[in-house]
Amino acid sequence: MPPPTGTPDNAPGEPTNFEVAVVLNTRRLHHPAATQARRLHLLEVAGVPNARWMPVGPETGAQGAARDAVRQGARLVLAGGGDGTVRAVAAGIRGSGAALGILPLGTANVLARNLGIPLDLPSAVRLAVSSRRRRVDLGETGEGIFTVAVGIGFDAQMLAGAVAAARRHLGVPAYVLSGLRHLGDPSFEVELWMDGAPPLRRRVAAVLVSNVPRLPLGITLDPEGRLDDGRLEVVAIQPRGLAGWPKVAAGLLGRRRGRSVERFHVSRVRIRASGSHPREMDGDPIAAGAELSAWVLPGELEVAAPG
Repeated sequence: MPPPTGTPDNAPGEPTNFEVAVVLNTRRLHHPAATQARRLHLLEVAGVPNARWMPVGPETGAQGAARDAVRQGARLVLAGGGDGTVRAVAAGIRGSGAALGILPLGTANVLARNLGIPLDLPSAVRLAVSSRRRRVDLGETGEGIFTVAVGIGFDAQMLAGAVAAARRHLGVPAYVLSGLRHLGDPSFEVELWMDGAPPLRRRVAAVLVSNVPRLPLGITLDPEGRLDDGRLEVVAIQPRGLAGWPKVAAGLLGRRRGRSVERFHVSRVRIRASGSHPREMDGDPIAAGAELSAWVLPGELEVAAPG
């Protein structure tokens, strides 16, 4: 019998005897791995027969469901979805003493990759319920916490332009195809205010503020970074025209050093841009704006992941 598709059996706040909850983004139910989870009861196979399934909608509900799960007694909350769902669940459990587990059902699954969590669902489930716990950093902005990165400019345009159908059929390459359409977009001026130092002025296509050291396709944001190093990585992307993008690609792949890709280790940053530009958080668009501030929250989140 598949897990329930409605609300949990117990009302919010009512005591229960379960210790594991699954906050499942129902938009991901088309995913073959999600269907497999429903049919095979992978959590039961892993020795967790009383897990509570908490389906949520694609836009809202994951954070509140995670908070309710903790209030009802869950000590491990599994986020079934992409990086946006993972972020919402992390926001719901932070500071509670419960740990986050990840069932990677998204397109990029960036946090799972950086934590060493397998992308096949049976292995991810086994790891989540049996792995040791570790503490990792979070980032925070005025819009909330992030687990992966926030950005302004080209990266936000690229992510917004990768339509759901393309992501579903192509996976991560859908973002590449979207990015190709924006290589000719004009760059813009920014001021970078970092850790109380005088501002740096740059002309950029994008600025990323990352909590993770690596992105898919071999992109390295912080060659020496870790998820528990107590810092964020500011990455200024400066192609200097359409012909400059090969240098940017080489810099992001770690094959070239230079001004096309500049990196800074910070605990806090404020980005002030010349005019309003697209912005993103953990792969999801947020309201366009001319500023973006972020700071690190060291060791804020407990996760079930390899050490």
